[in-house]
Amino acid sequence: MSKITLFLLADTLDAYYGNPIGGAEKQILAFCQRIDTEKFELTVGCLSGPGRLLGEIAKLDIRTISFGFKRFYGLMGIKAGLKFSAFLRN
Repeated sequence: MSKITLFLLADTLDAYYGNPIGGAEKQILAFCQRIDTEKFELTVGCLSGPGRLLGEIAKLDIRTISFGFKRFYGLMGIKAGLKFSAFLRN
């Protein structure tokens, strides 16, 4: 039987502006720790840089991807947008 593909996306998986890691980020980590990897093929992505939690999730043998958005305008924003759209097509 083939696995069900899931993709979770967050804007960040790290603390920002001195704030601790938020509730949504903690929920994503808890979900990753409990998911049945025999039934589901999970990928976790974040729009900004990798962050601390993306590394923790990768340790669980779950595919992770960071799209590197810092701004949605300019050359770097275009590059990150192209990376994101290419990922969605695959």
